[in-house]
Amino acid sequence: MEKKFNTLQDWLVWLESCHFKSIDLNLERIQLIANKLGLNNFSISVITVAGTNGKGSTIAAIESCYLAQGYRTGVYTSPHLFEFNERVRLNGQAVSDKTLMTSFELVYQQLGEVSLTYFEFTTLAALLIFKNNMPDMLILEIGLGGRLDAVNIVDSDLQVITTIDYDHQSYLGDTREQIGREKAGIIRQNKPVIIMETKTPNSIAETIKQKDAIPYFYQKDYSIDMHENDWAWKTSKTYIDKLHYNNLPISNMATALMTIELLKERLPVDIDVMRQGINTVSMQGRCQVICTKPYIIVDVAHNAQSAARFAEFIQPFLSGKRVYAIFSALADKALEQLIEPFAEYVSEWHIAPIASSRAANCEQITNAIKKYTNNPCVIHDTIDDAQQGLLANITNDDMIIIYGSFLTVQEALRGKLPEYEDTIKA
Repeated sequence: MEKKFNTLQDWLVWLESCHFKSIDLNLERIQLIANKLGLNNFSISVITVAGTNGKGSTIAAIESCYLAQGYRTGVYTSPHLFEFNERVRLNGQAVSDKTLMTSFELVYQQLGEVSLTYFEFTTLAALLIFKNNMPDMLILEIGLGGRLDAVNIVDSDLQVITTIDYDHQSYLGDTREQIGREKAGIIRQNKPVIIMETKTPNSIAETIKQKDAIPYFYQKDYSIDMHENDWAWKTSKTYIDKLHYNNLPISNMATALMTIELLKERLPVDIDVMRQGINTVSMQGRCQVICTKPYIIVDVAHNAQSAARFAEFIQPFLSGKRVYAIFSALADKALEQLIEPFAEYVSEWHIAPIASSRAANCEQITNAIKKYTNNPCVIHDTIDDAQQGLLANITNDDMIIIYGSFLTVQEALRGKLPEYEDTIKA
């Protein structure tokens, strides 16, 4: 087969339709190509991170600490917020279009008659980039589930499972036990595994036992002390204080520190550097306060658990404010569970379609909102139209929240926003 693409966008458009199903959980196809490219095992330390929520911020904190110590890092995450390149980072920087296109071409040359999904293909390309650049360690995010996720072809030295909640039930199962079993598929024989989920499904405990894995549980093997102005992280042997509060969950930051602690024999990091890494980590689109006059707060919350956390985050900012929501989501999400946590606070809902074949239409969203409130639902052509319309009519004492999916936040942040006045660092 011969195929020539001149731009990264050409490749990405082709990848959207290169397999007959967008999600097709099966490791056989990707394993065939990985074998040809020698991508199953790396001689460097590998960390894999699975979970319903919290993967991205946990990985960002791990990466921040290792970079602060001077290590060369390789990070693979998904989805991206603005550009595809964000998914593949070397030393904290997104790789170039040229690097991605070269890797895509090398993967493509090995396909033969094998058909890969978008995620399988891009995962192989990312692993090939890491193989050719050989950083000091890899931090790999599981895309969906764990057991059959493309990333799971790589043997890791340490596994992290963040949270277990209902999402992607058509692929992972309808119960927390079923979902937990799929996430636990990343656990390796006799290897350490960190469990951030405090209400651990039995299926995870069973897998740990079957694999003779070495578990470390949040609130048991590592925990936190919360103080008025800062917090501290502790195990039976280590205590790190003077950690700053930010917009990222402390449980995720604590789990990142536990990851680094467990790998310190191979990848030592000074305590002062660990503190620096946590205190400087940031992520766009996660409980991000854009400005305060008026308040504009965005979050990529796209399932019940993350929506509940976002609703909790905005509580301190609500006093005396009229709240407007700009909301859009994918049709395969439980729309009611995304809407319910905000129904009592939002005075007006502003809805617009997002650019995805999986997007919920405005009628579906409106019907879901009407199950909880009779407050107005205003439909717009785009997310930015909704944003500009509100900004032209509300006061500096009001609040806009924008959430529902990565695409919703992406379109909002790409629009014209007010000057960053009293902005809280994301």
